[in-house]
Amino acid sequence: MHKTSKQLAIIHSATFTIFFAMSIVVPILGPYLSSLGFSDTEIGIIAMFMPLTSIVLRPLAGFLADTWSRKYLVVLGLLATTLSGLFYIGSNLIVSFGRVFQGIGLALFVPGSTALTSYLAKKTVRLGFHMGIRSLLNGLGFTLGPLASAYLTVNYGFHAPFIALAIVPLPFVYLSIHIDELTHRVLPEIDYVKILKWWLSVGRKPFILWTTISMTLMTVGYTSIQTFLSLYYQATYGKGVVLAGTFFTILGLSSIPTRAAGGILSEKRGPYKIVESALILILVGSTTILVKGFISFIISPIFIGLGLGLLIPSMLVGVSQVTDNKEYGSAFSFSTTYWDTGGLIGPLLGGILSSLSGYWLAILLYPLLNSMAVAAFTIYYISVRNNQVS
Repeated sequence: MHKTSKQLAIIHSATFTIFFAMSIVVPILGPYLSSLGFSDTEIGIIAMFMPLTSIVLRPLAGFLADTWSRKYLVVLGLLATTLSGLFYIGSNLIVSFGRVFQGIGLALFVPGSTALTSYLAKKTVRLGFHMGIRSLLNGLGFTLGPLASAYLTVNYGFHAPFIALAIVPLPFVYLSIHIDELTHRVLPEIDYVKILKWWLSVGRKPFILWTTISMTLMTVGYTSIQTFLSLYYQATYGKGVVLAGTFFTILGLSSIPTRAAGGILSEKRGPYKIVESALILILVGSTTILVKGFISFIISPIFIGLGLGLLIPSMLVGVSQVTDNKEYGSAFSFSTTYWDTGGLIGPLLGGILSSLSGYWLAILLYPLLNSMAVAAFTIYYISVRNNQVS
């Protein structure tokens, strides 16, 4: 049990690290690319490179996590994240590769680390607790990353956060290599068509499918505000990076209380009800972003943070409950595509809307899509309860 706990501690630490590094880019991506001369639509397109790369690689990454090695996917994901930081500080032609390598890092790290966490957590008979801890550390990374980004940018310029992005993951490459391998085998033959069919069959499990649909709708709007909120605040208040950094920091801090409890509540009350409640909280928060004054950058992120804190661990617990260990890599790879799909559509759609009628329209997209996410999951949840009754 001590050995299992030690391995979980390493995985949890690596999870915090990669999401801290990833979130450093969040508040400055729009302003940084704008300073390089890119238009709003071009910013949206470049922002798409990360999720596009990730979504293409996810089926393969899930397959490799189930048939080859979960540990080495974690290691390769951390190394790709380091390389992304180096590409960001290059010329205009090279900077796009920063987003590509962020996508590679995310695609490899998530299924490997989540499958390891779920497998080891079940051995400790504390699945909900460890999924809550994973989500908590994820949230802390997303909280401290934008705060560090704002500080480094204001004091040292745009390149400083990208240098941090390159350095921070490196110590955890070494630590992750020393995790005892759980699924290491000879590298299997790669048939992408067969892999894709298997991956989609795992994703068709009802809880995985409907949760992914709802979270994708929510994430399209969320990635739109990630890309354009700082530009909206700059146009509205004249303090884009600082207010956007404040927004995402408050959002992350607000998610901490519910992240730790979300996994445990999902085990006790079932993940369905917790997912629905979380989506409703996010909807409430997203409707107030366009309200002028402190409600926009203080009250709104509190509700969104509370919702996200509940949503992520309840989704992870639910996926763990409807699959077994041999499918964990593919199941978690599919169920977390919401981030990639949302990130693929959100920045581009936000860029188009901003070009048409200003940044406020890219922000309005968030509550509109959140209402659709609530409706989609509620319809599914009602069908589940009706089947239970019958």
